[in-house]
Amino acid sequence: MPQIWTDNELRVHWVLRDAELALLRGVSEHRRLTLCVYRKYF
Repeated sequence: MPQIWTDNELRVHWVLRDAELALLRGVSEHRRLTLCVYRKYF
C-alpha cells in the first residue's frame, strides 16, 4: 500500500460512491462507520 497518496488517489480509494452510500441508509451511526471501513479497506 502506498505511503504517499495524491488527492485523486485518496478520492478514488476512500470516498464512498452513491451506490455505496445507498447501502448505508437506515443503518445506525456506529454500524455505518464499521461498514464504511470494511467496504473501503477490504
